[in-house]
Amino acid sequence: MKKKIFIKVIVKKNNIAVEKDFSISDAINQMYKNKEGTIVVLDKNEVVGILTEKDLVQLLNSKTNLDQDVINIAYKNIISINENRRLEYALNVLIDNHIRRLVIVDNDNRFVGLVTQEMIISNFETEYYRENLKVMQIVTSLTKNIITIDIGSVLEDAVETMFNNDIGSVLISQNSKIVGIVTERDLVYLATKKMGPSTPVKEIMHSPVISVGLNDYIEEIIEMMRTKNIRRVLVKDLSGNDLCVMGTRDIVKNLKGTFGLFMETKLKYTKEALNNINEIIFELYKNPDSDLLIQWVNKNTLNRYGNNIIDKPISTLVKEEKLDLLLNELNKHSQVIDYNLDIGEYSYRVSINNSHSSDTILLVCKDITRIKELENEVKEQQIIFENIFEKSSDGILLIEDNKIIDCNESILKILEKSNKSEIVELNPSQLFFKDNLNELMSSILKDGYYTFECVRSKANGEELWLDVVGTKIVQNSKDIIHAVFRDISEKKRVEYELEELNKSLILRVEKEVNKNREKDKLMLQQNRLAQMGEIISMIAHQWRQPLNNLSILIQTISIKYLTGKLNDELVESFNVNSNKHIQNMSKTIDNFRDFFKPEKEKIEFCLKDSIREALGIGKSMFENNEIKIVFNNNDEEFLTNGYPNELSQSILNILNNAKDAFIDNDIDSRKIEITIHRDNDTIVMLIIDNAGGIPSDIIDKIFDPYFSTKEEKNGTGLGLYMSKIIIQEHFAGKLSASNEKDGAVFKIELGGI
Repeated sequence: MKKKIFIKVIVKKNNIAVEKDFSISDAINQMYKNKEGTIVVLDKNEVVGILTEKDLVQLLNSKTNLDQDVINIAYKNIISINENRRLEYALNVLIDNHIRRLVIVDNDNRFVGLVTQEMIISNFETEYYRENLKVMQIVTSLTKNIITIDIGSVLEDAVETMFNNDIGSVLISQNSKIVGIVTERDLVYLATKKMGPSTPVKEIMHSPVISVGLNDYIEEIIEMMRTKNIRRVLVKDLSGNDLCVMGTRDIVKNLKGTFGLFMETKLKYTKEALNNINEIIFELYKNPDSDLLIQWVNKNTLNRYGNNIIDKPISTLVKEEKLDLLLNELNKHSQVIDYNLDIGEYSYRVSINNSHSSDTILLVCKDITRIKELENEVKEQQIIFENIFEKSSDGILLIEDNKIIDCNESILKILEKSNKSEIVELNPSQLFFKDNLNELMSSILKDGYYTFECVRSKANGEELWLDVVGTKIVQNSKDIIHAVFRDISEKKRVEYELEELNKSLILRVEKEVNKNREKDKLMLQQNRLAQMGEIISMIAHQWRQPLNNLSILIQTISIKYLTGKLNDELVESFNVNSNKHIQNMSKTIDNFRDFFKPEKEKIEFCLKDSIREALGIGKSMFENNEIKIVFNNNDEEFLTNGYPNELSQSILNILNNAKDAFIDNDIDSRKIEITIHRDNDTIVMLIIDNAGGIPSDIIDKIFDPYFSTKEEKNGTGLGLYMSKIIIQEHFAGKLSASNEKDGAVFKIELGGI
């Protein structure tokens, strides 16, 4: 290898990169021009992706649209290194990370160009190959399975075979003989020419396939591959039979010299094994020109820190003073074990030693981040506990074997003590008055928790009431009582005052209840007096016709007597007819008396009977005011439990209010409709009129006591109020009012049987 060759000397810069908004097709054209099988994708000179020949195989196999932006499929985490790194270091990174190409950047992390395996190999001199190295020494580690497709196949078959077998080329056979080859590089060319998937492979394959023998020298083969610009050759065995395909990557693994020795030891190093362990592992390169560089990391490290850490100084993740101390220890002892080190945001217990190569250091890190977090949490909790213990406004005692072993400042204030020594070693019963205090402490130790109140006399003679919460805790395998004391003297004082106030309130409530009862009695009496007036008015309506008929009978018999025409037949007729009218009048009195007679016990009755009773009592009132009553009756009985007369009176109150509304609003065609139906277990009665409705500003007040719109007519304002009270308290029902269409709707809801 030429001495001290740096990457920037061999880096390729032309036609290597495109901007991220280029199409995939344009990127492939650029790839064809650069002949390196790779295109780097940039975003304003920052590397954001990469497109390779292998990606193209996948794109063609999946028939991806090549007109879309290249960034859609090329976005990847890229491994890049600085242009000032040496060639042997670059090859280390390539091999360690199983890649064929490296993106090169400058000190500001801006894109410079690309370096491939082939470019690095071309800079190795012959003395760095194995002396007399032959093909047979390389192919021993190669796969001997040759994958071919028939010459009658098409381009699509070649792409699918390469994709499914994850290979960079496929051989073409005819009559069991290899006659050609199609490689990833060929696919780049074919994509630029937009050849269709049905293109025959015989039109696009390279033929004949260049072959080598087992005894051919590698030095000669490398020169031939460089001259012909190819990456793969077909290897034939000693009998001339096809054996396998050998590429430049296979040759790279067999370099000799100082760097070659390092490559051999890498095989012993078993990086695949390191990839399968849980620890975080860094391989650091001793760069002569700068700090320790991160040359390789295992999969767990990549997952945690990302690809961007490759080729970065380890000092970007570790504080320099910590790193210097670690390296000093390494120089003294050749290895360091269980050294605590923070790398980035994580904490580790690391082991470090020089690897088989003098150029590298292996850093194995066991993650103790969570352990340190837990340790910090424990310390924080300890500080919090100490603050809570010492600064708590509540007094705290720690008691062991019925003796106080520790306390906080607040309990000293509560006990009117100045120093802990005054109470430590005392039995709590020496400080607090509480029957069976020692037994209570035993209960705490047995049950784990207990709360109680105790009292203590202060120096000024006042009582100090304390609320005590005792909890069992275990410390150093010993049972300890953690007792919290809270001063509740003020609470006790308030409780006493509240108790006295409650006694006073009970007396006041009883007094107010009695006043309300008297008020209710007065309202009930007023309502009865108002009803008596209505009864007299209704009786007058009922009696007007029979009284008029009696008057006519009396006048008739008087005239017959004066004219001498009175006879026994007329007298008998007078007696019968007069008695009939008198009996009707008497029956009217009985009906009204029964209607308003108080009932002592609830009974089961038919709701429709109460409606008929109310309609019968108010019949003359409805007729005289030309009000049409429509009762939508049906066959169901609608049974309920309560006081039937009280319900009839409530219904009559509602009907009477409707009558007044007809008169006040001067309604011509007057109609009241009564309906009754069930809603699950509830009986619903609707009383609907067309009297113009209830004004919106008073509809919420009509059930209030003493509210009346008929004050000028001596209205008491108790009718609807008493109706609601009766239905709510005597029937456990509801009475409500609303407006609908041309009038009001009163809704009575009762429990059905």
